Amino acid sequence: AYLPHLCPSISELKAQVHPNEIWVIGTSYAKQILSITPEAKVCTGPALRYASVFNRPSNYSNRAGLLVGLTIEAKECKNILALLSEVTPCITGRLPIKIKTHPRMARENLRQMCAPNHADWNWVNGTLSEYLKDARLFCTNASSTALEALAAGVPVLLIGNRQSVTWNPIPKSIPDEVWELCFSAEEFLKGIEKLIQLSPDIMENVSRKIRDECFTKPDDNNVRALLGLNDIREN
Repeated sequence: AYLPHLCPSISELKAQVHPNEIWVIGTSYAKQILSITPEAKVCTGPALRYASVFNRPSNYSNRAGLLVGLTIEAKECKNILALLSEVTPCITGRLPIKIKTHPRMARENLRQMCAPNHADWNWVNGTLSEYLKDARLFCTNASSTALEALAAGVPVLLIGNRQSVTWNPIPKSIPDEVWELCFSAEEFLKGIEKLIQLSPDIMENVSRKIRDECFTKPDDNNVRALLGLNDIREN
């Protein structure tokens, strides 16, 4: 996909209306930008926000339940919860459901918007990585948490936008056997049946590929490079 906020045109570079450097957190993003604008200066830096993806994933075979990651957008949250409320009666007792809100989208805000709720949903707090290690499946929509989940070895159900363009955060290099795009309850349930059959070996290989291509592990050198400190000598 062409991302105008990341991929400058040649005319933008010549007019100097775009930053001199573009920093990304993985080599796959750098390749994407350079494939569109080879003249751009793209640097790969530390994935500070996603440092937890480099923790060794837990046992892939000892996981249970569906973890739902809500986003910061209220309308997207309502869409996810509306579809989830349709499928909940079909999976209750089989897949425990945990719902993790975005840090800036309080559950009280969702109540005020009359967002769907269900007695079988378990609303949780804390960090996403804390719950991914025990999840069998992960559900979200246009969110980078989809990549974070795959890096943790968790297959992903993506909720498509039925009113506008759907943005898929998963790169084309990632096999579609480990994720499913859903627009309806029927597609959601079919996606569950497909993804729940994946072997631990497949998910371990995919998680390694994503960590290698989409994230850069923070270390002293790349953090200093990002901050422009490599040329500063210690006294």
